[in-house]
Amino acid sequence: MIKTMISGRMGNQFFRYAFTRYILEKRKNVDSLVFDYYWVEKQNFEDVLHFFNIVNFIRTNKNMFFLMRGQQMFWYIKSFIKRKWCTFINKPYVFDKKKKKKGLLISYDGTCQEEMPIPYKAKNIVICGNFENPKYFEEIKPILLKEFTPKFPPLEHNKKLYEIINNTNSVCVTIRRGDYLSTNNKNVYYLCDEAYFQKAIQLIATKVNNPVFIFFSDDIEWVKNNIKVKFEAYYERGDDPIWEKIRLMYSCKHFIISNSSFSWWAQYLSRNEQKVVVSPNRWYRKGCVTTLIDEKFLTIEV
Repeated sequence: MIKTMISGRMGNQFFRYAFTRYILEKRKNVDSLVFDYYWVEKQNFEDVLHFFNIVNFIRTNKNMFFLMRGQQMFWYIKSFIKRKWCTFINKPYVFDKKKKKKGLLISYDGTCQEEMPIPYKAKNIVICGNFENPKYFEEIKPILLKEFTPKFPPLEHNKKLYEIINNTNSVCVTIRRGDYLSTNNKNVYYLCDEAYFQKAIQLIATKVNNPVFIFFSDDIEWVKNNIKVKFEAYYERGDDPIWEKIRLMYSCKHFIISNSSFSWWAQYLSRNEQKVVVSPNRWYRKGCVTTLIDEKFLTIEV
């Protein structure tokens, strides 16, 4: 049995599922899956995984802590205390690999560069953490491309937009504002501003012939009023369900992404092997270094 703590919005939920799916595949798909949605509900976020063609799982709203057994619970408490202490004394914390081999897979490393050995012999596996590193699941990318396809057909009102996306050198531009404008998030993440997007548009226009820009945002009116484009441009309505939005996004040929996991997944799920991706050169203001900026990305300093 594999028990995974699901947390965050779509991007984070995708990362947690992707790593869990990789572990399941390496263990020959013999395990049943239990997904703990305690934190999704506590954070008042939407459960998005059930919109996609993922494998069957058992849902629970119990805290992951209470799904652990015996030694796993002891190791989890011990590692939690040790991690807090390391944070207090400003010392890096590395989770014991022996515990990982016995079925407790926790990503405490903010850079997501830790090795995660496959616990082939453990009967019960517990997975906690974001696992925001494609190395954790790149091996099963063809599986994820199928399973992260929405269960539902494209919406009729987007028929024309799909035609434009499919028949042009469409460039998906994702602009995240919303929660990134809060004081807490401003202290953690860079906010990709007008200057970043104007530079990104100019840069990708030198790499893509006759680009057509498709804008996606949680504040589409702000985008229309502040991001000036000399090229052909279209705007997603802003009120499409999340599963339709991500499909529109990954259907584009090229990408200008923000420092957002949702934005990152759009380009990752693209079927275009010749895609051009423009990204900010960093994700966070301090501390954590992301592994999501691929060496093939064109980066802009922020």
